[in-house]
Amino acid sequence: MLAESRKAAMDQPGYLMGETLLNHYDSRSILVVSTWQNVDDWIRWQNSPERDRNEARIEELLDRPTVYEIFDVRASSG
Repeated sequence: MLAESRKAAMDQPGYLMGETLLNHYDSRSILVVSTWQNVDDWIRWQNSPERDRNEARIEELLDRPTVYEIFDVRASSG
């Protein structure tokens, strides 16, 4: 289901890349990182009906709700 969700995201405007990381010690702990051109592109996808349907299917299998955080890439100084 995660692969299906990523494939759908890849077709969205502003999607740049994604990565799925599994916790080395607990394979039930998964971190999905997606990179978008800008936050508006992510929010548009996050609020889309297609993504809602995919997410609902995934949420049924989870122990706890998904947590979303938005991070910005900053150029390092120095």
